Amino acid sequence: MSWLMQKIYGFMQTTLYTTGSLSLLLILLLYIKQDSLLYFPTVGQGMPKETKDNPPGYRDPSDVGIPYDEYFIPTEGDVEVHAWLLKSSPTSPTFIFFHGNAGNIGFRLPNASSMHRLGYNVLMVEYRGYGMSR
Repeated sequence: MSWLMQKIYGFMQTTLYTTGSLSLLLILLLYIKQDSLLYFPTVGQGMPKETKDNPPGYRDPSDVGIPYDEYFIPTEGDVEVHAWLLKSSPTSPTFIFFHGNAGNIGFRLPNASSMHRLGYNVLMVEYRGYGMSR
């Protein structure tokens, strides 16, 4: 085997061992830290849990002049998930809007009202443990 081929072979072997070792280390680290990667929802300090306690303009869609229906969707374990349907037209497409990881759906009214202004129906759904979900 020529000198150049030996160098290439050595470089490839070193690269393969390094990549394999780093991959195993990353997998081991993910396995060890897997519990800390889970998200446990909490309502932030000073953040109202229910929409009725939000500042004006963020309490419900009627604050911004949007017609809506309020729903409590039954789920497993006797939990009801709170939702608002911002109605545009029965023939319009409907977006399902999940509010994110903090606050309640009232704080996302500006986002949802933008979609509503474009002519879409918007179903805003709160997660279990947030807002008025029970």
